Amino acid sequence: FVQTRAYLQAVEQLGRDRVLVLSGLPGVGKSAIADFLLYQKVAEGYQPVIARDGFEAAAKLHIEGVRQVFLYDDFLGATFLGEGGAALVRNEDRVITDFLNLIADDDDKLLILTTREHILTEAVDRSERLRHASISDYRYVVRVGGYTAEQRARILYNHAYFNGLAPEYLARLRRDDFFFKIIEHPKFSPRVVEWLTSARRVTVPAADYQVFAMRLLDDPASLG
Repeated sequence: FVQTRAYLQAVEQLGRDRVLVLSGLPGVGKSAIADFLLYQKVAEGYQPVIARDGFEAAAKLHIEGVRQVFLYDDFLGATFLGEGGAALVRNEDRVITDFLNLIADDDDKLLILTTREHILTEAVDRSERLRHASISDYRYVVRVGGYTAEQRARILYNHAYFNGLAPEYLARLRRDDFFFKIIEHPKFSPRVVEWLTSARRVTVPAADYQVFAMRLLDDPASLG
């Protein structure tokens, strides 16, 4: 894991506000930052709670007097705004604000949320409850532009080293300093790097690897 400026600022904000909403474009590293914040707090003695089944289920795991850190990745999801984004559905905004209030009233609790920036913006625009809860005040926007060249290089190196990419593909990364094209590409993101260094996902012959990598970088939307 590369400790970027975004990570260090997220650490500071979570320590100050106890609630952190990591937002940004897909693939910028929101989930990785959230995971490592969780690991850090577990190392400090917090009990981890992963909110996979929603806020109401997470609230049932709230224990008075116990230091707990709650993590809910992609907490708004792709369907929060309802069909076509026309309206909020099933009172999710009430459930979210109730949980925020629960955390705000307990000094032993921390809450880490991640979401795509455009979904959060739309949800706040459409929900008076979320606006009154000032959920945007807890937002930290993760941007790839915040990564230095050295941090991009370290991200690429870590993925290439740990993802099991075969030696012939690693050789293509080094050939003609191709790795510089990846690091300097305007659409560089941790998610794209993960894909293009994954032994499971790289299915082209080594001779075609550089073309494959550039295709992913040029059109990261193809990753879904």
